Amino acid sequence: MEESKGCLEPSCLLAHDLVNKVSVIIGCCDLLIEKAEPGSESAVRLWLVHDAAQLMAKRLNEHQCKLSEAIRQGVVKV
Repeated sequence: MEESKGCLEPSCLLAHDLVNKVSVIIGCCDLLIEKAEPGSESAVRLWLVHDAAQLMAKRLNEHQCKLSEAIRQGVVKV
């Protein structure tokens, strides 16, 4: 089945928007980690959220790049 580029553009925009929102989570974690006692339960939990958010951002960026490339090519097979 083939999908036209018009069908992919909303997905690309959604991926971009999600990366922006995840970046806010990462930034907030960074600020809170600075205030947390190193090695405390709070610091450990903040690092877990931070690392999970970074992984999500990385995967979303990869997905967005693939979608953008498919849009540039005009058609993608799904």
